[in-house]
Amino acid sequence: MTQQKHIVLIDDEHDVVEAVSEMLELEGFTVTAFTDPKKALRSLTNNSRSVVLCDVRMPSVDGLTLLSSIQHRAPQVPVLLMSGHGDIPMAIEAMKLGAFDFIEKPLNADEVIAKLDLAQLQAQQTLARTLSLESTDSEAIESVIIGQSKAMETIRKQVLALANTG
Repeated sequence: MTQQKHIVLIDDEHDVVEAVSEMLELEGFTVTAFTDPKKALRSLTNNSRSVVLCDVRMPSVDGLTLLSSIQHRAPQVPVLLMSGHGDIPMAIEAMKLGAFDFIEKPLNADEVIAKLDLAQLQAQQTLARTLSLESTDSEAIESVIIGQSKAMETIRKQVLALANTG
C-alpha cells in the first residue's frame, strides 16, 4: 500500500498556485492549495500527514513567520520554502529556523518533486519512530503502573503524555 503524498501549497499568486498544483498532481501528489496563508495554517493539525510548500514573500504573512506558526501548530509537518527573491542569507535563515529546504523560483520540476518526496519520506519515518516509541513506552509503563481500571488507564496516559513533553 502506498502512502498518500499530500502537499499543502501556499502562495499568494493564483497563477503560481494553479501551475504548481497541476505539476504536482501530474506527479501523483494530492494538493490542497491556498492563496491565504492564515487559512492554510488553520487547515493543519497536530496529526497532519502533509508536507507544506510555501512562498516566502506574501503580503499578509511572510513565509518565515508562517514557518514558525506551522512548527507550533503541527511540529511534525516538513516545510519547504520557495522564493523568487531568494538569496543565500534568506535560505540560511530559513534552514536555521527549521525549514526542511529552500527552493528558488522559477521552480525546477524535478528538483521540487525530489525534495517533496524526500520530505514526505522523512515525515513518514518520523511518524513510524514516534508510534514505535509510544508502543514501547505503553508496554513498559504497564509493567510499572499495574491495574486494569479506567482510572489506572487514565494515569498511564497522563504519565506518558508528561514523559513525552520533555
